[in-house]
Amino acid sequence: MNVVEFLYGSFLGAVAGLLPGIHPNFISFIAESGNIYFLVPLAVINSIVNMIPSIIFGAPELGNEMSILPGHMLLMKGHAYDAVRRTIIGSLLSGVLMIFLFPLSFLIANTYYFIELSIPVILIIVIATTLLSEKNVQFAAFCFVFSGIIGIASREALLPALSGMFGLSRLLLANSKIPPQTEDVEFIPSRIEIRSGIIGSFLGMITGFIPGVGSSQAAFVATKLKGDFLTALGAITTSNVIFSMLAAYLIHKVRTGVAQYINIWTLQDAVVMIALTFLSVAIGSLLTLAVTKVMTRNITRIKYVWITRVVIAFIITVTFVICGIYGLLVLFTSTSLGIMAIKKNVKQSNLLGVIVIPTLIYFMVKFI
Repeated sequence: MNVVEFLYGSFLGAVAGLLPGIHPNFISFIAESGNIYFLVPLAVINSIVNMIPSIIFGAPELGNEMSILPGHMLLMKGHAYDAVRRTIIGSLLSGVLMIFLFPLSFLIANTYYFIELSIPVILIIVIATTLLSEKNVQFAAFCFVFSGIIGIASREALLPALSGMFGLSRLLLANSKIPPQTEDVEFIPSRIEIRSGIIGSFLGMITGFIPGVGSSQAAFVATKLKGDFLTALGAITTSNVIFSMLAAYLIHKVRTGVAQYINIWTLQDAVVMIALTFLSVAIGSLLTLAVTKVMTRNITRIKYVWITRVVIAFIITVTFVICGIYGLLVLFTSTSLGIMAIKKNVKQSNLLGVIVIPTLIYFMVKFI
């Protein structure tokens, strides 16, 4: 029975990962299953597979929208397969590092209130250094603040806000032709990738415990760390998923929709979950590489303009179905801001104000 649950969760996690807008939180809500054999592969495999539409099609999921920026650059250079490979290296490292991070997570669980206090300070420092590194500081600050206003106004419609700023804006300005993609990559991770994976795994563990802080905020911090960003993001995303589920056991608090249903009551349950995570990371990595290889081999046979049109139509449809007219308004506004940032040669990481500013407000209200 548990094997069937595991395979079912793996299948749904992969399908949801390939379809932007279909989140494992939604699937867990529909399934109403607290079986860790179902929920762990659902969440973990989804966190790995969903890098494919983000990098290749420019359709992000919440938490990995930043992958579009370096991912799209590598796609247009013929290295989309390598871009996905880097995220997988991060995910694999986060899975392996669970052996060492799990004991450390008990310390984090007992001191997470004090870690919360440092989050606003860290974000403010990163914000300041990011803005000051821009040539056009004033416009970068405008993008950051205005994206933050959109974030505040669209807390219930964050998907269209992120899709517009980081997805649709790129798709509308994308070249009509994708160059042939190469599969000639080095699978042995470099020192930089290993270091990035370790840092990303640690950041993902912290965000798994701290409310109001997720993969997007950790990715924002990672943009200022010297290393391979895609590897760090892959590690952050998978580690965040893992430890947000463990948080339900360690601090008895729910951080994600999946964690709301997961049943981890004993240390033995937690150990079983870690074993399931290893298996899920391995399956998700192999599956992602296989699907990416098929896509990159055939993407040049299809006119990219048609691919972008289909993805744009899909994003608009999902936005309307989930968020209605208000969601379309948010999508249009955020897309316009994203296009302005690209045209002005301002880093799109400044648009993460959509996530960071509401987070800062959350902590200010909490600690005042």
